[in-house]
Amino acid sequence: MFALPFWAIDATAQVPISGMFLAFIFGAVGISFTNGGMGAYPLLIGITTAYYINAAGGPDALAVGNALGMVIWATQTIFLILLGLISLVLMPRKYNTDEKS
Repeated sequence: MFALPFWAIDATAQVPISGMFLAFIFGAVGISFTNGGMGAYPLLIGITTAYYINAAGGPDALAVGNALGMVIWATQTIFLILLGLISLVLMPRKYNTDEKS
């Protein structure tokens, strides 16, 4: 799920798997800095991705990297909220711990 946005954007499609893994690791570190990675997660993914885009000679590497980081963070956050709401609705309302034999 983390690699799909890399392949979906033309400017980041040439980033190697090792670059995606490195961005994933820095993103995990970014989540530990702030609540839910807000701000730090997209920034660290953007900086890491910009390094690989610059190596390939891509234009506006930092802007593309930051946009990619924001897309990944936003989709994961929205997905988490939606699945949390669905699970809240599907949970049983009343738990009965008394077993009557």
